Amino acid sequence: MQSLDWIFNNPYHGYAYSYPHKAAYRAFRTPKRLHDIWEGEDKSNLFLYVHIPFCEMRCGFCNLFTTVNPQETIVTSFLSSLEQQMIVTNEELCDIDVAQMAIGGGTPTFLSINQLSHLFILFNKYFDIDPQNIPVAIETSPRTAEDEKLKHLSKLGVERVSIGIQSFIEQESKAIGRPQKIKDIQKALDRMKTYDFPCLNLDLIYGCPGQTEQSWTQSLSSALKWQPEEIYIYPLYVRPQTGIDGKAKTFDQQRLALYQIGRDFLLANGYQQISMRKFCLSSNSTYTPSQTEYCCQEDGMLGLGAGARSYSFDVHYSHQFAVKQAPIVSIIKSYCDSEVDHYRHAYHGIELTKDDIMRRDIIKSILNRSGLDLTRYATRHQDSALDCYPELKRLIGEDLLIQSDDVLRPTALGLKYSDAIGSWLMSKRVKALMAKENEDATL
Repeated sequence: MQSLDWIFNNPYHGYAYSYPHKAAYRAFRTPKRLHDIWEGEDKSNLFLYVHIPFCEMRCGFCNLFTTVNPQETIVTSFLSSLEQQMIVTNEELCDIDVAQMAIGGGTPTFLSINQLSHLFILFNKYFDIDPQNIPVAIETSPRTAEDEKLKHLSKLGVERVSIGIQSFIEQESKAIGRPQKIKDIQKALDRMKTYDFPCLNLDLIYGCPGQTEQSWTQSLSSALKWQPEEIYIYPLYVRPQTGIDGKAKTFDQQRLALYQIGRDFLLANGYQQISMRKFCLSSNSTYTPSQTEYCCQEDGMLGLGAGARSYSFDVHYSHQFAVKQAPIVSIIKSYCDSEVDHYRHAYHGIELTKDDIMRRDIIKSILNRSGLDLTRYATRHQDSALDCYPELKRLIGEDLLIQSDDVLRPTALGLKYSDAIGSWLMSKRVKALMAKENEDATL
């Protein structure tokens, strides 16, 4: 069993935003029909994720599936194919109920206002989605957060708008491949506040080249001028094949120190910590999150678009993934050129074993303030988490987790080392698949 020292020596090993990680996905030996994947599952509380793979610029730190300033014919073709995928998905799954929806990318607001408006018409037509009735979130950027688009999204009833700022210091933004003018950021945020979205989220990055404790605090202070309901603080990762790969370095002790400064600053200014990255205004805020309960461990996620992933109970699937522009463009072209029946099947993903399903529940729960309900876990899996995974007891012993009222929650130290804990708890099988994927990517 791997030593706990590994966690403290590798605090930024990898972001456990999903499990198994997409790097563990492979081509299925035989394509899987969507109807068969979802047959027998409860589809009454699905999360719908729609991926728009277009941006007006490619940030140097970004390893997401997105391309820059495509020709209008490509955008039109993609949106037409997206509608075909909606039609087929609706036919295959039948009787689904979407409880929440998010539109990400890429940058969805790269689309024109007419294209955005048409998308929401399609959401309603094929999935009965009305942003007035369910939580809908969308991502934007300083350059694409235009007045008419924001006005339209607000009128529709979009609840949450998220914008990647990364830094309010121009030199720092430039160093991570995100050149932008502070005045443009300020104007975009002013416009977003004008339309009074229930939830404004700002993303910031710590660990930028040249960043100091003072400049990090300055960025955080600047963010609070707009009183965002949510702030996400992300450690800088220099990932392979990105724009800053080989040009920027990260230092764990610097990131750990800046994380602590950011956490303490936000807690002192009325925010509560939900996870390592997520901070929300405390309950005295005017923002009351939707009461619709969605649990990514138990409820399915349905992904639409060339870069989206879908999670059923025991199959996770997506299209192929790439970071470099040439293969991304090729995958988008393949998505657009596909015959309608192509969308009836999943071709790339991973079949989850019982161990994968149990570990997923644990990893996605203990890295969040709400924690892992041990009784609920035992009922769901017919097994005890602590008995099946003695690693959890070791995490308790190192003050990374704490057990209270039959719930296993992260301590402040556990939240700080979340990226390492998630990786430490991965199975040997998943780690081996990810290692092979990373090895192939360097060839």
